[in-house]
Formats: sequence, C-alpha cells, structure tokens
Amino acid sequence: MNQSPVAADNEALDQPASGAADMLARYRAAEAVLDASVMRLVLNESVRPNWVGANTFWYRRELAGGGRYIWVEGGTLRPAFDHAAAASALEAAAGQAASADLLMVESITADGECVLHHGGRRWRVISGVAEDLGAIEGAKPGLLLSPAGDQALVVRGHDLAMLDIASGAERRLTDDGEESYAWGKYPDAALLAIARRQANVPLMPFGWSWSPDGKYVIGGRVDERHIKPYPFLESVPQDGSARPRAYHVQQALVGERGPLFSACAIEIATGRRIPIELHDKLGRDLGEGIVHLEPLDWSADNRRVFVATAPDRTGATMLLEIDVTAGTLRIPIAEPTTGFLKLGAELYKQPNSRIIAGGRQAIWYSERSGYGHLYLYDLATGELINPITAGDWPVRDVLEVDEARGRIYFTASGREPGAPYQRRVYRVDIDGQNLTLLS
Repeated sequence: MNQSPVAADNEALDQPASGAADMLARYRAAEAVLDASVMRLVLNESVRPNWVGANTFWYRRELAGGGRYIWVEGGTLRPAFDHAAAASALEAAAGQAASADLLMVESITADGECVLHHGGRRWRVISGVAEDLGAIEGAKPGLLLSPAGDQALVVRGHDLAMLDIASGAERRLTDDGEESYAWGKYPDAALLAIARRQANVPLMPFGWSWSPDGKYVIGGRVDERHIKPYPFLESVPQDGSARPRAYHVQQALVGERGPLFSACAIEIATGRRIPIELHDKLGRDLGEGIVHLEPLDWSADNRRVFVATAPDRTGATMLLEIDVTAGTLRIPIAEPTTGFLKLGAELYKQPNSRIIAGGRQAIWYSERSGYGHLYLYDLATGELINPITAGDWPVRDVLEVDEARGRIYFTASGREPGAPYQRRVYRVDIDGQNLTLLS
C-alpha cells in the first residue's frame, strides 16, 4: 500500500540527523524554483513607461542590485539623469547615505531635472544640487479627487460631502442618507462587506465619478433596506480575540429581490441634484440589475456620459447614454444576449468598447458570432456602420484607438497557427480594412 506524503515526511524527520538534513535540503531546493523565488531572477520582463510626450517616456531598468532610469525619445535610449551625481547631492543635502542604484524617482524632465524621495522627504535634483521640497505626504484614503485635484468627493456618515483640498472646508451635498440606503456605500452584495469592515479605513464613494471638466459628479446609491440580514461567523477572529464573531450583511438569497440602484448627477457649483431615470423602452427598471455606473467615456461637451452594462433580467447588453444636465437616458445599443453576459474577453477587466468621434460613434464589443469581435456603431441612430473584426478567433484586449489615423490596436488569439492561447498584437482600420499582425 502506498504511503501518504505526510507519513513519509514524518518518518523522514524521525530518522537520524543526517536523514532529516537531507529532507530539509530537498525542501529548500524545491522552494528555490517556486515562482516567488524564480521571478526575482528574471529582470526587465516588462517595461512600465512614464509618458511625457507622444514618442517620449522614461522607465526603470532593473539591475541585480537595484535599477537605473532610462530616457527614451524617438527610439533613442540614454540615462535619464546622472545617477551618481544625484546620489551625491542627496547625501550632501540630507546627511544620509544614498545609492545611485536605489534611487526612488517621482518625476523626470527632458533636461535631467528629477524629483526624488529620500529620508522621508521630497528633493528636486538638477545639476548636482538637491533642493528640499518638504516631507512626503502620506496617502489620504477616502478621497475621490476632482480632475483638477483641488476638490474631493468624500463620504461622511451616510451622506456625501465636497472637500476643498487647500482649506479643508467641507460642504454637504446630501442629507437624506440612512442605514442600508446610504450615499457612496459599498454594497453588501459585492461580497467584500466584511473585509472592508475589518479594514476600518475610509473608503472612496463607491460608484461615483467626475465629469472631465469637474462640473458634475455622477453615481447613485443602493437600497438594501428590504434585504434580510444574513449572518457570517468568523470562527477565528483576525484581531486575535478568542470568541467567534458574527457579522450580518444585507445579502439576498436566490429568488429574493436584490439591491435596488437609483442614479443621479450632482452639479458641483450649486449642489443641485439631478435624478436619472433608469428605465428602458419596455419600462423595466434597470436599477434592479446594476449597482453602479462606470463611465466608458464622456462626450466632447462633457454633458453626456456613456456606460456599458448588462443589467440582470433584461437579457441584453446595453450602452447607456445619460445627459447629466437633464437626467435623461437613451439606449443607442441594446443587444439581446443569451447566457452569461460579458463586456470584454476578461470578466475583471475594463470593457473592450470605446466611445469615439466626440460621442457620435462607438466601437462595440460583442460575442454575437460566437467569438468576441469589434463593431462600429452610429450613436445618433443606433445603427451598425460596419464590423471591424471577424473570424473564428476572439479579440482579447483593445490596447489603443488612434482616431487621427483611424486605427485600432488590440490583442487576439487563435488566428495564427500554433497555440490557441498565445496572444498577438494586431492593427486594423476602423472601417474593418487592413488587419495587420504586429507581433
């Protein structure tokens, strides 16, 4: 009869010291080839560009004992700044040792000026001289910053408030929030309620976003008052206490009515609340199938926001067009879908659809053919202009839309011979012509 691995290990450890040492050596050899150990030996697996222009960026090149920062412009590479001189400048100014290979960079300019973090402070370094810019400010949780960074939407109790970053003054935007019907609350149906309670840190207003011009915020709140509390037992509390702890969350069971979402926009200057009617042409309440609005994009005039969603019980994938100034809703695309509804090839990634031409057209992702592909739509009429991709292979990720050249860059798999899961990069014109393999 075969011996279990646990029994074999215990027997080995009961052997003389030499046998136990041999077993320990084998475990250490196995540990050395685990992903966490091996990945430390793989340097520069990918490049994380920090773009400063259309063809210019800087990145950190990894070395065995640290890294150096590289400036890339028009295909030419050079050191982004004098690392040795920067380290010497930091040592002289801060009185603490600094290594040229262990510099922490915040920003770099074309002329070699950089902002570094050292000794808990920020330093501007240029021409071998370091200027103290003050202490590094810790992250402030719970702030949904405006595009200009001068204001932030925050949760206060069950309501929303606007915080002025410079003065710290706050202005209430809502005053009717309540338990289980609160503004900006992370809904219990999202299955992270207990973990977020345990973390006990301020959270950003859930499901809210700014218009690009900073004049409006759009979001809503989730009504969970009709859902009976469901108990979860933490048998071994994470805080080290001995007694089990019970948590109650508003979690609907199968067959019960789930949370109800109501949407609105708020005009920042006046505090005016603009309700958004979430009903389709059949009169169905879309708020029964979604818990937040996640904008794909905004129109050029910052008045209309576009949201791709697949509400429960509608059997359709939809593109919503919402006028935040009036609270009106249009559904230019409503595609009947059977089975599991997805807005992209990956469940937890951003949708593959894009809004282009200032809000007049959409690149729409659909699996209507059995494979995920891209289609071009006219949003004024809701009519299909043309398919962009087609074939017995799926589009995976839309990487970039170059509107000026009328091109889309994306990854796909299964189109070329070989492994069907290997992803390659392609380019195609928005009219569906000139599909080109790039990688």
